[in-house]
Amino acid sequence: MGKKILIVDDDTELQFLLAQILGDAGYQTCCLRNGKSVIETMAKFSPDLVLLDVKIGNIDGRTLCKRIKQTAGMEVIPIILVSAVDNLYASLDKEGGPDDIILKPFDLDDFLKRVRVFLT
Repeated sequence: MGKKILIVDDDTELQFLLAQILGDAGYQTCCLRNGKSVIETMAKFSPDLVLLDVKIGNIDGRTLCKRIKQTAGMEVIPIILVSAVDNLYASLDKEGGPDDIILKPFDLDDFLKRVRVFLT
């Protein structure tokens, strides 16, 4: 199996769709519905990329992104925020911010191209 991608999104239908698309593209995926166990899951799963929604239950994905980026050994793992929130681009320049942002709804071909950028 190929590179590993952790998908963190409370929308189970989107999780399933992304896991299917990424699986068909040769990637191994793991899905979480909330941010409670992200650090522990990352330690076990060792993802090469994290796809992170902004609104995940009671935690903001930007806060979770910063927490991941401040965790020893995880700071180099690329994180892409995938969200319908359109004012996220300021997050790119902040310390602990994401490596990229993909706005929902997105074009699947563009989505896969942008994922590949971080996995090659």
